[in-house]
Amino acid sequence: MSNLMYGLNIYGQDIYSGPPRAGHGGSEDYTTYPLMDDPISSSYIVIYDKQGNKLAIIGGVIGDNPLSNWEFVNTQNGCADFELTLLKPILENHPEGQVDLSYYHRVDFHLFGDFQPWFSGVILTVPRKGGTDKEMTYTGYGYFQYLSYLLVTDEFKEQEISSIARQLMTSIVEPNCPIIFRADKIQNTNYIATHLGFEYATVKEVFEDLTDMAQNFIFGVDEYREAFVRQINTDINENSRFWVGYQVEEFYPEEDESTVYNHIFVNAGTLDEEGSGIIYENKDLESIGKYGLKQTVIDMPAGLSVEDAQRFGDYQLSILKNPTVRAEVSRIKPSKYKIRSDGLARITSSDGTQMFSLPIVEICYTMDSAGLSMSMQLGECYPDQGVVLTRLLRDANNADRVSRANIKQIATS
Repeated sequence: MSNLMYGLNIYGQDIYSGPPRAGHGGSEDYTTYPLMDDPISSSYIVIYDKQGNKLAIIGGVIGDNPLSNWEFVNTQNGCADFELTLLKPILENHPEGQVDLSYYHRVDFHLFGDFQPWFSGVILTVPRKGGTDKEMTYTGYGYFQYLSYLLVTDEFKEQEISSIARQLMTSIVEPNCPIIFRADKIQNTNYIATHLGFEYATVKEVFEDLTDMAQNFIFGVDEYREAFVRQINTDINENSRFWVGYQVEEFYPEEDESTVYNHIFVNAGTLDEEGSGIIYENKDLESIGKYGLKQTVIDMPAGLSVEDAQRFGDYQLSILKNPTVRAEVSRIKPSKYKIRSDGLARITSSDGTQMFSLPIVEICYTMDSAGLSMSMQLGECYPDQGVVLTRLLRDANNADRVSRANIKQIATS
């Protein structure tokens, strides 16, 4: 039998012509086709302990199914958060034996009978024993979360961005957490940073700064628990062509002007001879004329060169000068083909007169008594508590650096 699929749906949903290994990243996307049609009976969860030993397979038609409901979210940074609710009585009498789930047990979600996971994360919150709840709810996050637990204090001079990322992966990340390093998933950015300095910054913050400086790159950890740095994809995701009223029942686009900033100042975190930490500024006159003057300060790591600050500032201004465009898409007919938060979704209105092409920011899959459902967030990222908290902590750290630099200058003047 040929390892090819055949046929093509006019709505772009059923892509049958192509090798089974085609897609993101190559061989790791291997999927055994055809996948099963019924998402309820063919979707299952595999749970592993901290050492990687398989504890249980639950869901679908495997044994006495203890699943009540579950949900997981994939974002542009890979696997995000998940929630898993199990029926306690069934769980305790599961054919695999009593399964005691705990912190950092790995949870892999498999949809439509796919042997490869669509999401992989670890449990971070567990229900306490002794309660009266008839169900047990566990929540967790993808392996991306580990990047927030490791710190970097180092300087990098005249190094290409991807070289710094690979160095961090081999020296800090892979030796200290379960994230896997694959060199081919760290793409070359072709940009050399002249001087970068970090002091007790998380790896997540460092990667965020590196990809911002490289322009149009993004980082994360995928469902194979492998870190990636890749160029932002601006092509249409062929598995994300939807028609309102056919694959999509609800579509709500919007534009938000409150996010506009058109005059930016880059703060390096250290004072110059004149006592200022601002090393670069730029503004967009067209945006100012349209939305009025909106100024903001962008913090950068200490030791940033003027050349690097200009590149970073110009990139940020190119994004901030325009309103945020985003959309909610819900009640999507789930596709058997794995869709990542990568590239653009193409949404066509029910009458076919309007088309929207927006970046895929977030994809959420939910399984409950009603079956499998899918929703999307398109456009710019919605800031969540984690991002806001990270930025607040980094701003405080940068302010502390400025304060210490100021004290040092006064003491030595």
